Amino acid sequence: MCGLPAVATLDWCDRAAQAFAELAKSEGNTSAAATVVLCTLAADGSLSDTESTGVAVSGMQMRETALSELRCRLDRAHELGATVPGVNFDAGVVTRATVNTALASPLPNLDGMQGAPALIGIVSVSTSDASRVMIVSVVPVGTVSSESLDSIATSMRALLPVLARRAMVAIGTSRGQRGGWISPREQMVLEQLILGKSVRQIADDLGRSPHTVHDHVKALHKKLNASSRGELVARALGYLSECSGIRHSKPDSEIEAGTAATPAAAKPMIGQQARRVA
Repeated sequence: MCGLPAVATLDWCDRAAQAFAELAKSEGNTSAAATVVLCTLAADGSLSDTESTGVAVSGMQMRETALSELRCRLDRAHELGATVPGVNFDAGVVTRATVNTALASPLPNLDGMQGAPALIGIVSVSTSDASRVMIVSVVPVGTVSSESLDSIATSMRALLPVLARRAMVAIGTSRGQRGGWISPREQMVLEQLILGKSVRQIADDLGRSPHTVHDHVKALHKKLNASSRGELVARALGYLSECSGIRHSKPDSEIEAGTAATPAAAKPMIGQQARRVA
């Protein structure tokens, strides 16, 4: 879970779903499928303003067309299909649901899967809007004991707050807070920047023109609200929050050009000042 990107990549929710599918496989000793939905959840269980969805399986194969179909169903889901256990999801809650729930029902119906009762976890992904949540649905495939389901649920409860923290760092604490989702090409450029490569080196490695790579870098600066190369990399690694930044005496263009800052005049030490007065 701690390996989730610190920036809003298009596959962020897919990666999160993969982590929970792997968890269910490990705890339940069985194949599993998982979905992740970032949306607004009302007290009556209705869903709206879906921002992103993710789908993953572990210990089994599923056709890409089936996964795409499931993503479409998640995007169109308008209700949770289960009783909302309270209204405070800061610490995360996990509830069992039947396979007929709106978010879980597509999972066992794809490719002939026979699923156990779904586990649905809900955690708040906002510091100001309690209705903005991330909903995780996990369906172990095959025969799973009640003890295994309890074990999976316990692990989910422990991981949901971690998921929320990672999501708020990468995606933001409110809808539309970040500059936008990072495209796959921008993600590739960002990974190369983290390695310390120059624009020209990245262009050579990716087979793109330096001008195109420079455009990607400018887009990354805007989306991550970074004013320098160091700040961009720090945000990508999760070392800087949205409100913090790195102070620079000169912009990157001057630093990279080798322009040295004019040293300030040295101030006399206190002892020297005292001797002058004397």
